[in-house]
Amino acid sequence: MIDTHTHLFVEEFAEDLPLVIQRAKEAGVERVFMPNIDDESLEDMLRVCVQYPGYCFPMLGYHPTSVDASSFWPQAMPLTAIVIMSSIVKIFFMFLFSFFSFGYNIVSKHIKSLLPQR
Repeated sequence: MIDTHTHLFVEEFAEDLPLVIQRAKEAGVERVFMPNIDDESLEDMLRVCVQYPGYCFPMLGYHPTSVDASSFWPQAMPLTAIVIMSSIVKIFFMFLFSFFSFGYNIVSKHIKSLLPQR
């Protein structure tokens, strides 16, 4: 089971978050997706995701009640930049990992071919 919308990073869960997570896991919840609410909740949401990697996943955005039509784009620009930069960084590291894994396999095969066979 996957919880697709929870705000475990809010103040109400601060004192007993480990217990809440444990009970959710015992109830069969395998993953939790957490949307932030606004700029002020972003850091708390990311902190919980770092504390529970592979279990809590961030969803970046703005809650509709936190944004008015006249100020949406100026507010959205910093968050949009964060999303774009994090995607670029992930792609870069996936490329590096793939490149070095591939390169390592080629080099190790070459070295093995140079060693005396037993």
